Amino acid sequence: MTTRLETSRTSVRHLGPYVGYRARYDYTLSGTDGLPIYLSDGVALSSFGAAGNDLELTFLGSHSLEVEVTGVDNGTFEVSMVARNTTSLPSLTRIPFIGYEPWYEPLSASVGDVSWGTGIGRPANQTIMWTEWIEP
Repeated sequence: MTTRLETSRTSVRHLGPYVGYRARYDYTLSGTDGLPIYLSDGVALSSFGAAGNDLELTFLGSHSLEVEVTGVDNGTFEVSMVARNTTSLPSLTRIPFIGYEPWYEPLSASVGDVSWGTGIGRPANQTIMWTEWIEP
């Protein structure tokens, strides 16, 4: 199974042979499209990352991944990656498919005054940045 992170690397190999190439990949569990991803995340967790999706992406949950080729050296691409995510108690307790319905958020947000942005489980923004070299 090709993982989401490997898919972004493959696109750089085939589509981004120049400095300045940019792409964005959204990893979302919402709607019916998110159900297979959720199941693959479960496989990743139960196998400690040996199968299913990338364990890093499984832990992070729904997020965006921005990819930019920042350098090329002898055909190898220097790539900057930025993953962005907002996490919260509702995000943790969200049930696939129905957890993204508008009526679900107030139910899960009622614990610890999360709906007001205070207390345990309040929303937190996460930004993870790294650079890697990708060979063709």
